[in-house]
Amino acid sequence: YLDKETNKVVSKQVVQTVEYHRTAIVDKVTGELLGYDSDGDESVDVTNGNEAWLTNNANWEKVTSPDLSSDGYGEPSIPTVGEKATNYSTKDTSVVVYYTKEKEITPSAPTSESKTIVSTSIGKTNSGTQSNVVAKLKNLLPKTGESSGFSIFATILGAVIIVLGIMGLIIRRKKEKD
Repeated sequence: YLDKETNKVVSKQVVQTVEYHRTAIVDKVTGELLGYDSDGDESVDVTNGNEAWLTNNANWEKVTSPDLSSDGYGEPSIPTVGEKATNYSTKDTSVVVYYTKEKEITPSAPTSESKTIVSTSIGKTNSGTQSNVVAKLKNLLPKTGESSGFSIFATILGAVIIVLGIMGLIIRRKKEKD
């Protein structure tokens, strides 16, 4: 089980062994090979050595690849290595299963298409409140280190509010004099 990018081992390997054996019957006097015992009775049952191989289990069992998601890996390249029948001439086989690290998703920086919606309500105010509105509007801006057209808008809005406030005071004083 390898990391696809680094080829480093990411999980313990699974090793399955299938053992074959055969029992040869040899003439004790001449040393000549007489054949093979295939049923354990110490007599020749088979003369062809390729037919004499015996095993208790001739299969490599099915193996499910481990779930490595807790280590940040996605699905394995081979989810399950299937069972495989072997015989005496089967060569050693390795199956490599690759895992790929999942990419972390990081939030992107605000773009020019990002929008901030500001809703304000202006009623009766006392002196100094207009500057508080401008300060609140500035605090709503993202702190990106870049200038924004919104800060210009907020400054103009603040100036308009101050002018309207002054005009309201002037109109009120005129009414009070009349």
